[in-house]
Amino acid sequence: MSESLERLVLTGRFREAEQLASRSGREVLEAALKQVGLEDRNLAAYAFLNHLIQKHETADTHFLAAMLLHAAFSHLPGSMASAMHHARRAAELAPDKVRYKEFLLMFRDAPEELMSPEEAEELARQILRADPDSVVARSVLGWF
Repeated sequence: MSESLERLVLTGRFREAEQLASRSGREVLEAALKQVGLEDRNLAAYAFLNHLIQKHETADTHFLAAMLLHAAFSHLPGSMASAMHHARRAAELAPDKVRYKEFLLMFRDAPEELMSPEEAEELARQILRADPDSVVARSVLGWF
């Protein structure tokens, strides 16, 4: 019987986990990362995402890393800056994906002051050029 993706990630067997994830699909990968990262609060999920980024950098993998750090590890020093890095990289790699830019705006209120008000406003305006109905961008600009 083959081992679960979660078990492979938890034991640091990232090459095997990568192979299983590629055969199993995105839904299985996300479920495993949710289990290991969000429910178990284990940094191995983030390490595995970094492994995937090193092998084949994609906007989607950076976005997953940003969401994981933000949701599961925001209590750790430096996690929000690391999440911001991954969110920025996702937006750079896929500049037409509004959801990546909207996620970036979540960092405007971070205690670490990761995004200036001016940067948040400019980003909100970029989003509205692509999606005039973006509730996230409108809220940043005070347009309700």
